[in-house]
Amino acid sequence: MHRALVGLAKNLNTVMEKNKFILLLGLLYLFTVATTSAQQVKEDPGVKRTRDYYQSYYSQKQTLKGYRIQIVTTTDRRQMEKAINTFRTIHPNIFYEWSHHEPYYKVIVGAYLHKRKAKEALYQFRKDFKGSILVFSDIKKEELIP
Repeated sequence: MHRALVGLAKNLNTVMEKNKFILLLGLLYLFTVATTSAQQVKEDPGVKRTRDYYQSYYSQKQTLKGYRIQIVTTTDRRQMEKAINTFRTIHPNIFYEWSHHEPYYKVIVGAYLHKRKAKEALYQFRKDFKGSILVFSDIKKEELIP
């Protein structure tokens, strides 16, 4: 009979240990739910003014900082024009622009807000224009390529 009581006590201890773990998990869950649902964030007035200022500033701004791809840099105008004609044939819907800064002619294409997208395009353009590079530029909002 003594052995039976000892065995029963061990079984009760095992059951109690398992129940303590479940009870502890339940209490932890209730505590987490109670604290997260009762939280309220109070925004500091200075933070709100700053956020409102930046939203207003960027909604009125006509240009953003972004990336373009420079496909040609050359001193020969005919080579620059040939590159433009090739580019327009291959990519008729993508923005391009050329400039002349003595003695170089430069052709830039595309308008990307995010560097990752610009790099993806750069790899595509390098198939046809080996010397293409990524350049940082001011971009009008209507020129952006999604």
